[in-house]
Amino acid sequence: MTTYTLKKKPPKPPADLAAAGKALWKSIVEDYGVDDPGGLALLTSVCRTEDAIVRMLATVAADGDTCKTDPSKPHPLLAAIRGSEGVKRQGLAALHLDVEPKQSGPGRPTGR
Repeated sequence: MTTYTLKKKPPKPPADLAAAGKALWKSIVEDYGVDDPGGLALLTSVCRTEDAIVRMLATVAADGDTCKTDPSKPHPLLAAIRGSEGVKRQGLAALHLDVEPKQSGPGRPTGR
């Protein structure tokens, strides 16, 4: 007797995500199989935060690590980056992504 399993297509990332957010979305959806509405809402927030972090890091890289008006102070975005990293970690923890990705069978994951 032959059995068939239907595979759901993975959900597509929101259109407003930039490259970093889309890459994170794809990785999490593929590795962890997030497809429920609540999980996707959390994942959207995490991926938007990832995009914001990348933008802020690019600005700091272009401006330098210190404040333009007072070089004795750190760049103002460094605190925002730190806060955003915390928000991202909390979102990932809320998704319970501190466990192993789902696997099709026993043994080591393929392609890694």
